[in-house]
Amino acid sequence: MSDLGRKLLNTAKSYLGVRREPGTCPPAIAEFLAAVGMPPNETLAWCKAFFTFVCQQCGVAIDTHPNARALLSDPDWQRVEPADVQAGDAAVFWRGDPKGWEGHIAFVAEPPGSAGVPAGFLRVLGGNQASSVCYENFPVNRVLAYLRPKEQADA
Repeated sequence: MSDLGRKLLNTAKSYLGVRREPGTCPPAIAEFLAAVGMPPNETLAWCKAFFTFVCQQCGVAIDTHPNARALLSDPDWQRVEPADVQAGDAAVFWRGDPKGWEGHIAFVAEPPGSAGVPAGFLRVLGGNQASSVCYENFPVNRVLAYLRPKEQADA
């Protein structure tokens, strides 16, 4: 894992347990939403807001579009081959329809094949997972792309 990947994960970890209960928008989540230009809201999806907020806290250039799939076309990020994925990279997933607009984004905590991660999965740390910032295992067959900041790849 690179120094920047470690910094991103450590920053994300510092928000573990931030949770949105139905009908509420806690101050931390309002702050995440502000990172993508969205007002406090108790119903908006906030995975990309959390991801963007963490990147901004770490000084990483990132598009502030609120959709998770926006990172797929962000010029400051580059795709990473699955065999080269490291902790701290981004994983963009499809939701609903692989060709649709919905998605999810999170930081790779443990790449596929890591000890303790079930076959066919990777462990991610993200926001709006079970309405909170937490770790979850996601199936690799739902990954649209793995990405890394170009500044990290160039370092």
